[in-house]
Amino acid sequence: MSQRKLIAACGALLAVVILTVGLGFLRLRRELHLRQLLAEELERKTVEIQASKQGMESFSYSVSHDLRSPLRAIDSFALMLEEDYAAKLDEEGRRYIGVVREGAQKMGRLIDDLLGFSRMGREPINAVSIDLRLGRSVP
Repeated sequence: MSQRKLIAACGALLAVVILTVGLGFLRLRRELHLRQLLAEELERKTVEIQASKQGMESFSYSVSHDLRSPLRAIDSFALMLEEDYAAKLDEEGRRYIGVVREGAQKMGRLIDDLLGFSRMGREPINAVSIDLRLGRSVP
């Protein structure tokens, strides 16, 4: 092979290497750009979800507290009826008052559970390994 052909072959090979490296670099830049866009989108969505979660917690907390007062009033008035007028009520009337009081107290417990559930969202998650054969935590 002549020197001129060898130089031409080396030049062609160098051009292929430069082109390959250049294309690889462009792909890498494009991939890095896409990853950056995805990271930014993930950050935006995370902020949105946190704001939504906080709004839901605030809403459930407010609703729970707003519902407690009327329930206490219902239970208190039913208790006063029971205490002050029990002798004047027949068995069915006393049963009605009991049903009202039971319902108000049950709703109060449900509200307490709702508040407890909303607080759980603020607690850190503790991962625990469980041996399913034993059904208990594993240290």
